[in-house]
Amino acid sequence: MALALHIPNVFEHHQINETPSHCLLVVFSAANASGFTFFRSTEELEPDRLHIRDPEGNAWYQNGLSEGECLDDIEARIAEVAKNYREVWMIGSSMGGYAALYFGARLKAKRVLAVAPQIIVGSRFSRGPRSDVAVQTPNIADLVRGATTTQYTIIFGSFDLIDTYNIAQLYTEDSMPLHIRVLQYEGQDHMLPVRLEQEYTLKRYFEMILTKGSVPQISIPYQEGRPLDEDKLSVLERYVRYLVKKDFIGSYTELQAECLRFPDWHALHYYWLLSGYRAGIPPADLKEAACNVSERHPGAIDFAFLAAQCCEGTADIETARFYLNRVFSIRKSHPAGRKMLERLDAQ
Repeated sequence: MALALHIPNVFEHHQINETPSHCLLVVFSAANASGFTFFRSTEELEPDRLHIRDPEGNAWYQNGLSEGECLDDIEARIAEVAKNYREVWMIGSSMGGYAALYFGARLKAKRVLAVAPQIIVGSRFSRGPRSDVAVQTPNIADLVRGATTTQYTIIFGSFDLIDTYNIAQLYTEDSMPLHIRVLQYEGQDHMLPVRLEQEYTLKRYFEMILTKGSVPQISIPYQEGRPLDEDKLSVLERYVRYLVKKDFIGSYTELQAECLRFPDWHALHYYWLLSGYRAGIPPADLKEAACNVSERHPGAIDFAFLAAQCCEGTADIETARFYLNRVFSIRKSHPAGRKMLERLDAQ
């Protein structure tokens, strides 16, 4: 049976004119998206577009787009559309970034822009498929490193250490293949696309990266190359080992010592406090430090939400609302934040 090449709100090909343009831009949606991610940001770009959304929301595309399918079926669908184009570009964020990296390599796309992507895919991570999903691609680092005909640009925020850990997997010691460019934006987290929209607009950012191959100069500083030095990466790898075992008290204890070694590594301080919160450390013991981290970096959504959680845990409702409002100023639809607001309103 032929695979459907149009599935409403799941697989849609948007062609500008009656005949295909020079290039096809494939846009993969992020996890739990109700509609196509980056639809408005790309609809005015010159290439024809192919928008793809995981219909299960958080299966990391492993279950295809219809019942009984897999990644190969998505690849076949894209290939059928792409055969009419001279070039293929791909973009995506988070789960969509993973898909852009994976299918970009498989289909020999010319250019790929991945925002905060997963390299390691598994249900043990907070950003990963459900535990009932059979993962076909547990680690795509070798695939991406070997896709030398594709020009990759990978961007992420320095405050998200899980994103940092993922992207560090692409490095062999300090070396990175020439076809992969890594940009780390200082003081940003997993909500980096929101900041890029505010600073420059995503449309212009995508245009500069994909059509000109150049990095837009905006007010957010970035550095190119390996995300962390060997010493800090070792700390992060130990944290991840605790994380996948859900040993939060172990990570809280170890990171407490590392925070003394790295007093200015505020992202690590956040993960130390988060480990303590998950381990059941009394919120009163974490509140001051959590609020201090958020005050240092008010644009970091995760920092603000942890401060709100600690305030709620100490019955400091007014301050919890303050930090929750900070969360909503960055992401209005923050699901856990909305649930907290309901609890606060009920008191």
